[in-house]
Amino acid sequence: MAIRFTAKVFSLEFHCEIYPANMSILNYSICPICLVSVCLAILHLLSSSRINAASDQMHSASSTGSEGKALLIWKASLDNYSQSQLSSWLPSVNPCSTWIGVRCNKAGRVSVINITSSGIKGTLDHLKFSSLPHITRFDLYRNALHGTVPANIGNLSRLIYLRLASNQLSGAIPIQISQLTNLRFLYLSNNSSNGSIPKEVTFLMSLVHLSLTVNEFTGSIPSSIGNMTDLTVLDLEGNKLSGSIPEEIGKLRSLIELSLASNMFLGSIPQSIRNLGNLTFLYLTNNFLSGPIPEGIWSLLSLEELLFQKNNLTGNIPNSIGNLKMLVFLNIFGNELTGHIPSSIGNLTKLKYLDLSQNNLYGAIPPELGTLKLLAYISIFENQLSGALPDGFNNLTHLNVLMLSQNYLTGHLPQNICIGRSLTRFVVSENNFVGAMPRSLKNCSSLRVINVADNQLSGSISEEFGIHPDVEFINLNKNKFFGQLSWNWSGYLNLTALGISNNNLSGRIPSGLGELSRLQILYLSSNHLHGKIPRSLGKLTLLLSLKLHNNSLSGNIPSEIG
Repeated sequence: MAIRFTAKVFSLEFHCEIYPANMSILNYSICPICLVSVCLAILHLLSSSRINAASDQMHSASSTGSEGKALLIWKASLDNYSQSQLSSWLPSVNPCSTWIGVRCNKAGRVSVINITSSGIKGTLDHLKFSSLPHITRFDLYRNALHGTVPANIGNLSRLIYLRLASNQLSGAIPIQISQLTNLRFLYLSNNSSNGSIPKEVTFLMSLVHLSLTVNEFTGSIPSSIGNMTDLTVLDLEGNKLSGSIPEEIGKLRSLIELSLASNMFLGSIPQSIRNLGNLTFLYLTNNFLSGPIPEGIWSLLSLEELLFQKNNLTGNIPNSIGNLKMLVFLNIFGNELTGHIPSSIGNLTKLKYLDLSQNNLYGAIPPELGTLKLLAYISIFENQLSGALPDGFNNLTHLNVLMLSQNYLTGHLPQNICIGRSLTRFVVSENNFVGAMPRSLKNCSSLRVINVADNQLSGSISEEFGIHPDVEFINLNKNKFFGQLSWNWSGYLNLTALGISNNNLSGRIPSGLGELSRLQILYLSSNHLHGKIPRSLGKLTLLLSLKLHNNSLSGNIPSEIG
């Protein structure tokens, strides 16, 4: 009789037959696998695979338990409200099942902690990061965490994404952060972190996004920043960083966004910035940068937003600005630029926002500016510009803001300036404009602020005066408007300020002005008004400043004014 063994390993089935020793070797029939040692080996393989599987499951369960324990200890250190937010974190429940903000990988190990905008209040001091070796994403954005970023965060060796932005963290960035060699995204913005930016941060060679905005970091940018060649976003805005911008910044050829705004950087913009051919957003606002804008800036053809306002930059705006055909936002407000606005600005067909205010620019506004159909914001106040406005301003259907005050501009105002019915601010004061108010303002329901003071404008201020009644601020001071104030002015119920001083108004002050309950400023001085001061002005309980001098008013000052 043959002894038969059957073994099944995975989907394969093996059969073996062993014959007694007294049978002739010539009489047995050979089976597919007949050696006893081979059969036993297969059975051993089957047994070993089951033992190993069980061992893996036990190890996984054990590790998940230690991870859960570490998180529960941290939860217990938080305030009562925070613990209530994490009420699903129970020792009797596997963290991978229903714990809010916790996700696990396929092996059952905690890999993601994502608890954002939940009001979590406490510190990270009691979180044992060494018990969480499989974390790849750690996101506690917009909570109420305080204290420091602990040094043992360096134990998260698999970490790819770290976001602790918008908390109340303080102290320095720990140098152990350099151990996070897989980190690609680091967001520590909107905290109160301080100290210098440690050079260890620049050892994170895999980093793609680095955001440290709105903290209290001091010192200079480490020159080793040039090693971080994978960076696409470098955002250091809103700190107290000083010194010069290092030339090594030009080695970051993958950069798409560079923001160093609102710091205390000195010196010139580095020439090496011309190497950043992928740069789309460049923000150097509100520093102490000086010297001319490097010519290489105008060859960064991917630029969409260029913000240099509030520095000490000098020189001209070159014709090569016309190369930036992708540009949408251009702001060089508050510098010391001179020369003309180049006609090549007409090449910027995608431009929506233009601010060249508070410089020393002179000459005429180029007609090409009026051809930029997408322009929504034009601000060129406080320069030395002269001449008439381009006729093309009558065709800017997207225009939302026009501010041209404190120049030497002449001619008539564009009659169709509100052709798109989207104009909200119209400020052209302190120029030499003549003629009538733009007729399109009468139906411009979007308009909120109008300031044409200190020009040579004229026209009747009577019933047909063309300003839409929804406006909130009107300044017509120092012009040549004439006529009588009609009762129609009592319909401007949103007005907070009305100034018509130093004109040629006549007649009486209409008592209907007392219905303008939001009015805080009323200037009617230096006109030819006569009669009594209306008692109804006493109803203007929010009024802060009232000027009626240099008129021919008579009678007593009404007690209601008191």
